[in-house]
Amino acid sequence: MEDYAQIERVLKQHGHGVNKIIFFPGREKQSETAGAFAGIPEISLVSSSRSNLEITNVMADKGKAVISLGEFVGARPEEIMCVGDERNDI
Repeated sequence: MEDYAQIERVLKQHGHGVNKIIFFPGREKQSETAGAFAGIPEISLVSSSRSNLEITNVMADKGKAVISLGEFVGARPEEIMCVGDERNDI
């Protein structure tokens, strides 16, 4: 875990080695914080709780992974069911 104030240093230091960035802005600042990243096509911004935001590569997508796994094992989308516990699982 790195402090938010150090995020620029962390990105410069680790470059493409950063897989996920998680912010905990709290409910009251969640929308404002998300807005700061709107329009960046290379990232996906999701929330897995009421108080966090997660930034990942746009290709890091649970839905895409489930479809790929289904194709690999020969399952059609209508034969697949997933269960999640937060909004990012929808």
